[in-house]
This record gives sequence, C-alpha cells and structure tokens, in this order.
Amino acid sequence: MQGRISTRIDMRIKRRTLRRLLSLCGCLLAAVVPCAGEPAREDSFYRVRWERVELPPVLVAGTTHRVLVTLRNASPEIWPDAQMADPVGRTAARAIRLSYRWWEGDRDVLLGDYAVRSDLPWPLRPGESITLPLRVEAPGRAGRYRLQLDLVEELVGWFEPRGAARWITPIEVRPRR
Repeated sequence: MQGRISTRIDMRIKRRTLRRLLSLCGCLLAAVVPCAGEPAREDSFYRVRWERVELPPVLVAGTTHRVLVTLRNASPEIWPDAQMADPVGRTAARAIRLSYRWWEGDRDVLLGDYAVRSDLPWPLRPGESITLPLRVEAPGRAGRYRLQLDLVEELVGWFEPRGAARWITPIEVRPRR
C-alpha cells in the first residue's frame, strides 16, 4: 500500500514539474520568437505625432519626475494595448509602450537605453490622442543632457528606426543640495 501512495505522489510531482517546465518553455519561446507566423508591419504603422510633453526644463540629479506625454496615433492602424496584443498576458508581445532614454549634452553618447515603460491603457485608434504618464529619472550627475522619447512595439522593435518622428529636447540637470 505504501508503495502505491509513493508512486502517486511521484507521478503528481512529475506532472506538476512537467507543467511548470512546459509553461516556462512557452514563455522563453515567446520571448525568443514573439511573433512567429505574423506578417511584418508596414512602416506606416510606426507613425506618431508628439503633441505635448509636460516636464520642467531643469531637473535635480538623481530625482524621479512624473512627465505627461500627449501623442497621437498618426498611423492607419490601431495600436494595441497589452491586453489586445497578448490576451494570455505572458509577454505583452506587440503591445505599444512609451519609454525614454538620456543622451549626454550635444554629443551622441547614450547614457542608458530604454528601461522604464508606460503602457497604453486601451487600444489607440488611428487619429486618436492620449496623454500618458511616464516616470523619468534624471541622470545622477549635474550637466546638460538630452531626453529622448520613443514608442516600442514590445518584443518587436522601436518606432524611430522605422521612420517615426523623433522627440528629443535639451534638459539641464542641477546637483542635489
């Protein structure tokens, strides 16, 4: 009798382990090949019009600021939010998100790549505008920088290399007191 119980427990553990492994493999596969079988989007999908960005012209080093970004979908297609792009909710592949990065002064020296993202709260139809909050962390040292905003089709690519309008502005960063 004890051998049968032990075998059942072993089988349950094996099944649970197998389910977890398959789930993990599915997530890894989605991360490596996020859009297998889907047609490539036309460059027109990546058209954006930056309408307004509310941020102070001077920031304090190392502080985080809430920036409001108003943009318009200038493409002929709906931009999906995370739910529309990935209803299962594993990777948000193909969801449209907003992000930022810093450039050093007038030089083309990138301080860090896009990290923080802000999601669309709903799918954005062609011609529609939306205001999104974005948490922007100022560089840790005082100086002159440039802040660049861009959109990403998650796990696919950034809008700017596909011909999207670029939004970049100079920002002065002052030392902490």
